[in-house]
Amino acid sequence: MPIVLLSAVSGVGKTTACQRIIMLARGKGLRVAGLLSLPMYRKGEKVGIRLHNISNGEEYLLARAISEGEDADVGMWKFDPVVVSWGQEILAHLPSCDLLVIDEIGPLELIHGHGLTNGLAALRQENHRFAITTIRPELVEKMRATLENHQIIVINITKQNRQTIPMKVIQLLETKETI
Repeated sequence: MPIVLLSAVSGVGKTTACQRIIMLARGKGLRVAGLLSLPMYRKGEKVGIRLHNISNGEEYLLARAISEGEDADVGMWKFDPVVVSWGQEILAHLPSCDLLVIDEIGPLELIHGHGLTNGLAALRQENHRFAITTIRPELVEKMRATLENHQIIVINITKQNRQTIPMKVIQLLETKETI
């Protein structure tokens, strides 16, 4: 089963691409499961990240931007351990689906071994036909090594191609009938 890595720097539109892919997949009658990390903005500045359960729409504040003098868990973010546990539980008990979406596997998981690490196990499972995860460009090779026995397809998202990527991913999903 193929795993698509949607790769782009922060702010280019990885999550937006995932939302559009989910909408298109559901429009074709496909079952979609997983998690989205939805950004929260205040006055144009990213101040938080909400973790969204794709299956039922439930969501909670996963991370917030740190205040001056406060220690971050990673980058500029302070993560809520209760919400991380909630996300881990969702990823550990995913329903069978056509499309698994995990937005995002990042430094917290791949470098620090914390966060939504059950997402890596979920990508390896065979209860979905196709999987997508978002990732930063500097982590692509680490992810390839982590998923070395899987078919990996890397799609780089840019501001120039971000509008067309969702339909291309759906077309790819339609041509990869693996179940």
